[in-house]
Amino acid sequence: MNEFINSLTNDGADQQQLKVVSVLGSACLGKTTFVRVLYKRIGLQFDCRAFIRVSKNPDMKKIFWEMLLQLERQQCPPQYCKEVDLINMIKNYLQRYLIIIDDLWSASVWDIINRALPKGSHGSRIITTTQIEDVAFRCCRYQSELVFEMKPLDDDHSRKLFFNKLFGSESDCPEQYKEILNEIVEICGGLPLATVSIASLLASQPALTIDLLTYIRQSLSSLFSGNPTSERTRQALKLSFHNLPQCLKTCLLYLCMYQEGYTFYKDDLVKQWMAEGFIDSTEGQDVEKIAESYLNQLTSRRFIQPIRINFNNEVVSCAVHGVVHDIIVQKSAEENFVVAIDCNEENVDLYHKARRLTLFGNPRYAKTPTRSIIESQVRSLAFFGLFESMPSITEFKFLRVLNLHISGYGTSV
Repeated sequence: MNEFINSLTNDGADQQQLKVVSVLGSACLGKTTFVRVLYKRIGLQFDCRAFIRVSKNPDMKKIFWEMLLQLERQQCPPQYCKEVDLINMIKNYLQRYLIIIDDLWSASVWDIINRALPKGSHGSRIITTTQIEDVAFRCCRYQSELVFEMKPLDDDHSRKLFFNKLFGSESDCPEQYKEILNEIVEICGGLPLATVSIASLLASQPALTIDLLTYIRQSLSSLFSGNPTSERTRQALKLSFHNLPQCLKTCLLYLCMYQEGYTFYKDDLVKQWMAEGFIDSTEGQDVEKIAESYLNQLTSRRFIQPIRINFNNEVVSCAVHGVVHDIIVQKSAEENFVVAIDCNEENVDLYHKARRLTLFGNPRYAKTPTRSIIESQVRSLAFFGLFESMPSITEFKFLRVLNLHISGYGTSV
């Protein structure tokens, strides 16, 4: 962190020039966590700032709308604005700014975003994160000294992360478990998300035993064998997912109702879980508090990532990591848990037994669900799109949960 901050500030005569720095690394090395800490640490040094997540298939208008919303804060930009209008508004507003663009997947997307960012001499900084080397160098105009490569944790930091999560500190680890736990840490290979995911899995067990630890060690060795680094965290998360209680699995699977990279509010999600009947409770228990405890458990196990935390250290908004999203989408498809349809795709697979249905895009100008899916047993519908494009709710005869995101820019009903 100190090295990176120095690279942003130690410019001598060029201190006031715009600088673009890119954080490069494979999936699950902690790039987002790194720049989020950086954002909090140096953000107040700038007149305005924004933290934007991009993902693989970005909605550019939504990105610019969100950027302007974060920059102005006091004023919500009109949702009917065109993309070019939002770009011009951003250009007119920015002076000395800090912009973080997280999870860039293509140079063409960077070129579009870059058009909206003024190139003035006020000491502004842009930080991007990406898994793709060419994108990183493109952002930095191929200046290698401005590309900061993330690497796996060394052995000492891996152990510290693992044992702190599991016991509070390494010194609190019972002596009889140290050898096998160190082997598990070593297998995790310095991958932060894999390391903390397995530590969280073990911490959730009623009691540790040598048999349990041997099972985890053998499972990880088998899952990691022959797999590239980027796949190992996925396998660790899958192992952790399979060991979740059913109630937590159900709540987590529900999140594939949202597209990758979506940020959702904690209170909204808790209410949706309650409306769906996912919360196990007995008479006299506070269902909302139980639902919040589910969210806390999934956050503790790193399936859900806090995005914004208030002054009371309470989670306000969350998201799921891209790898986690891939896992739950796959599991949902296997179990027919949620049917998510992007109405802008040319070939849409329709299902006749959908119970929970999500519609993305603008179905008015794209392929809409056939009557077969509308007349099926849909109990829960989420819609992301323009109001005039919303399907007729009256045709969903068995609907009991409705989740509307009109215009797709965060307005929920």
